[in-house]
Amino acid sequence: MVVSRVTARLVQGAFVLEDLGPHALHGVAEPMALSRVRGLLATSAVTRSCDGWGPLPGGTGGGKRAAAPPLEQSKAGLGQVVFISGEAGIGKSALVEGLRAQVRAEGLPRITYRCSPYHTNSALYPVITHIEHLLQFALDDPPATRLAKLEAGLLPYDLPLAEVVPLFAGLLSVPLPASGMRR
Repeated sequence: MVVSRVTARLVQGAFVLEDLGPHALHGVAEPMALSRVRGLLATSAVTRSCDGWGPLPGGTGGGKRAAAPPLEQSKAGLGQVVFISGEAGIGKSALVEGLRAQVRAEGLPRITYRCSPYHTNSALYPVITHIEHLLQFALDDPPATRLAKLEAGLLPYDLPLAEVVPLFAGLLSVPLPASGMRR
């Protein structure tokens, strides 16, 4: 595999690289400095990410420093979302694994959602399966059992069930009885 200078700079701590010098590429006006990826370093990017998390592109400094404020705010009870985006191979997975390792080491709860090309018809598929797991839905549960599990699962949150159950029922494809909720 051959990578550009920018990519080589981003992965230099994880891979053994061989500098190939500048090369003329079809469709690129100026020669581009290239490096050949020879293999993983003895300490992989994921292992290294647990300690230092490596650099983030765009000059934002260490990934650990960039993720620290949202992590601290989350630990203080202020829910947070961190959006990580970028080209393939720049270390997004290593950054996430480093964050997960820190959260795991601190004994904090963590949830991982993964999308799948097999479930493209529902953008919320990972969330839906997580909720179904929390509510202990079984494949052979009849609709009445699923509704009972949904109501019981929402009860501890002191939410207005008459308003919330229909929302979750729609999300989870649980049919509601014509007479409405039982509670």
